[in-house]
Amino acid sequence: MATALYMQRWVPYCDPETQYEEEGQCCLMCKPGTSMSTKDCKNPQCQPCPDNHYQDKYTTENKCLQQPYCDRNKNFENPFPKSKTQKSICECKVGFHCSSKDCITCVVHTVCQPGYGAKVIGTHILDTECEKCPEGTFNNNTSWDAQYHEKCVFSNDLKCSSVCAGLILRGRLFHREGSLATRLEFSPWNSYG
Repeated sequence: MATALYMQRWVPYCDPETQYEEEGQCCLMCKPGTSMSTKDCKNPQCQPCPDNHYQDKYTTENKCLQQPYCDRNKNFENPFPKSKTQKSICECKVGFHCSSKDCITCVVHTVCQPGYGAKVIGTHILDTECEKCPEGTFNNNTSWDAQYHEKCVFSNDLKCSSVCAGLILRGRLFHREGSLATRLEFSPWNSYG
């Protein structure tokens, strides 16, 4: 009868996040933001990632990863400062949003026409959503972030005074923007003190 002898090799438990096993030993990895220039189990030589590069986890790699290029010609802006411990994400410039789920390029936000306002103001991911101005409000601007203004009924209405610089001409209340005067709500029975 033959007897088989098995030698069980002892394998140490190494922390999989910060160590690796080599020849029965737990060896140290380089920390995030660095790469390993010399592999030495107990005393590895680690160097900082160069500019525009990153390493987001403990590593034995001898090179850091390159940060993505954010092409200004595609309406992206570069995130600053760029991190050496995490991948930078290219974002669309203000007034632009991703053209698709993959965000390969950025396109200009939808513009809300006069009489419409922004139901949802565009972000770097989502487009502006416009809707007709609700009853009792107005918008006379063309903009992707157009907000509604309340119509002024009283010239001394504090809620409206910051928006509507009240101007009464021939019994009608106007809102003045630059040299443009737009007729607003007028109630002939209101007293304009």
